[in-house]
Amino acid sequence: MKTQTPPTNTTLKDIAAYTGVSITAVSHVLNNRLGRVRVSDDTKKRIKQAARELNYVPQLKARSMATNKSYAVAALYSTTPVVGDIGNAAYFIHALCGVEEVCKSVNYHCMFATCDLQSPENFVKPRLMQDGSVDGVILVGYTSTEVARELASLGLPCVHMGSNLDPSINMPHIDPDMDAAFEQAVARLYALGHRKIELYFPLGPGPEAIAGRFAQLGSRYPDLQTPVVFGPKRSSHVSDIYEHARALVADPDRPTAFICHSPHATGLMEVFNEAGLQSPRDYSIIANGSAELTESGIGPGRIKTAMIQLPSRLTAQYATACLLEKLDVRSEEYPTWEAKVPCNLVEGPTIGPAPSR
Repeated sequence: MKTQTPPTNTTLKDIAAYTGVSITAVSHVLNNRLGRVRVSDDTKKRIKQAARELNYVPQLKARSMATNKSYAVAALYSTTPVVGDIGNAAYFIHALCGVEEVCKSVNYHCMFATCDLQSPENFVKPRLMQDGSVDGVILVGYTSTEVARELASLGLPCVHMGSNLDPSINMPHIDPDMDAAFEQAVARLYALGHRKIELYFPLGPGPEAIAGRFAQLGSRYPDLQTPVVFGPKRSSHVSDIYEHARALVADPDRPTAFICHSPHATGLMEVFNEAGLQSPRDYSIIANGSAELTESGIGPGRIKTAMIQLPSRLTAQYATACLLEKLDVRSEEYPTWEAKVPCNLVEGPTIGPAPSR
């Protein structure tokens, strides 16, 4: 017996007839206008299931003409080349997936555009932010304060995935909870006997505030030092980590444990390895990196380091939910957004007892 193929031009009227629910209720459920019409959870589930079974595709073009909205959001990513491309690629790809997943749940398009978010002198305003193609924008990753201020001046709602912007811009930002992650990492390293733990962190208003709180962790434990060394503003640029690492090799009072971004961890491990220093025998190291990179390993021999996982996909979902809220849209399939996203500290072979000297 030949199975019947669902129609490809299903209308709200078809779904109403299929479910026995009024067209008004179907429209409000599928157009995310709940609150104006009372619909039970069971009925909402039935309507959405019917929409899937009947291959319902909302006609956003017609709706856009009627409402003067595009029903699309943009994810912007920087074109500035950086060292550590694998980490940045993983972070952005999974972030883009997170944006798309939430957009899809509310029948919004997700658009992708690149521009130089890091260098104001090279920044060119994305066309899609000027021609009505999108209703809002998510900035993914490091963005200079000057660029963010110019984007905000275009009048579209913007949300930043990251923490480096000047608070005076007043742009909402969603970022991993590094404070809690660093507290957990320091507690673990201290329990292993480490008494000098260095954080190597990029510059920027947000990171500097986080680093300041990290430095204060030393006062919580007897005889603990928690120095902070700032790298360049581009969080994956590692050209200067080699010089810093070589200076550490020659310093008998160097830290016995390090916390830094994955590309920086790679550079540090390479220099230490050349000097005959190996982890965890001579030092411990914890990398900060995309949760999706945990299994790939870093440094000489692609070691699977201990890692603070940065949840790029979940962070992007929260950022998208935050942006949609500004557009008076909410996805019922994804949790309410939070400004801070929990990070996991994953044990690895690069942390061990503090070396005796």
